[in-house]
Amino acid sequence: TLVQVPWEPDMALCLADLERLPGREPEPTDPRDAVRRACRAIEELGYAPIVGPELEFFLVEPDPNHPGKWVRYVDNLSMVYTVGRQADPRGVVRLLLEGCAGLGLGAFAANHEYMNSQYEINLRHGPALAAADRAFLLKASVKEVATHHGLLATFIGKPFNDQGGSGFHVHLSLERDDENVFFSPGEPDGVAPELRKFTAGVLEHAGACMALLNPTINAYRRLEQDSLAPTHANWGFDN
Repeated sequence: TLVQVPWEPDMALCLADLERLPGREPEPTDPRDAVRRACRAIEELGYAPIVGPELEFFLVEPDPNHPGKWVRYVDNLSMVYTVGRQADPRGVVRLLLEGCAGLGLGAFAANHEYMNSQYEINLRHGPALAAADRAFLLKASVKEVATHHGLLATFIGKPFNDQGGSGFHVHLSLERDDENVFFSPGEPDGVAPELRKFTAGVLEHAGACMALLNPTINAYRRLEQDSLAPTHANWGFDN
């Protein structure tokens, strides 16, 4: 996985697996092997998990009037899903996108999100382990490139009391023989039985998943009514 870092010509990065010596057994706490174990369990059922990670973040800069505090990079009312100088006056987000694309992360779009100075860089979907790797590298890359421009990038769930929070949306599907098994043109609304069962499982375990999906107090602060955050375990078309 060795690759040159586009914004640091003399630096390269690589991903590593954790193993226990001398037998080279996987380290139980290795996150990459945890994903592999989950994938194997799904593959035993005849499916391949496909994941599209979508992360939101805020860009902030030092407050010139209050040392040690931060202000938002762009603090106008958001026009939502915009690009260009109005949403990114110094062209920093464009450089973030180009850096992530140059790193081979599958980055294909960037935009200003709903909140002031909130952005996202979209990554293409792919096999679960590769998607997890790319999501991890996206966070590291955005934070690193932001510092080159005097900014701080934060992915924390709720950085401001007067703004909604940032989410990490995970688009999930299952494949069999390179075909999406969730789509069935012969079923009502094109929804295959596998998708209905999969969704039922997500709803059944949503409460327990909160321990993993919201691991900090700040993450729970994001879960408010009318804030584009999930407050119910429910399902619907375009919900």
